[in-house]
Amino acid sequence: MYILIKKSPKVTLILLLYFLIYAYATYINDGNLLNLFNYSMSIISFVVWVEIILKNNPLQGLQSHKITYLIMVYVNLIFFIVFPNEYEQTIANNGEYVSRCFFGVYNQFAVTLIPAVIVNIVYTYMRYRAIKLQSIILIITVSFTFIYFGLRLLK
Repeated sequence: MYILIKKSPKVTLILLLYFLIYAYATYINDGNLLNLFNYSMSIISFVVWVEIILKNNPLQGLQSHKITYLIMVYVNLIFFIVFPNEYEQTIANNGEYVSRCFFGVYNQFAVTLIPAVIVNIVYTYMRYRAIKLQSIILIITVSFTFIYFGLRLLK
């Protein structure tokens, strides 16, 4: 146990502990452990991969994350322009219509957009020791996304 704690990345251990508690609760409530295992292994393996990259090559790792997030944010913006009323509407199990966006549904935007801004600012500051125009444009784009959907939810 000592070797596992000393040699393993801390975020991975915290995430593993979280999923162990989640698995225990799923088991007690007769939930589907196979679905939980599939879901958790994809997340844990991604976090381990990210921690290894950031530990060995922090600037290059942050740059690859920055590029990935930028692509996702700007593709999302293009989807807003091309499909202002979302690109798909489906009927949920309870009979309600659900509008689909590039990132899924409304409440899933923050999971991608906030880390996109954080990774971009951290990378830009580590590389240039200043906040550059690309970070400001990204912040404006993300703010537009939140304001756009905030106004749509108020309707």
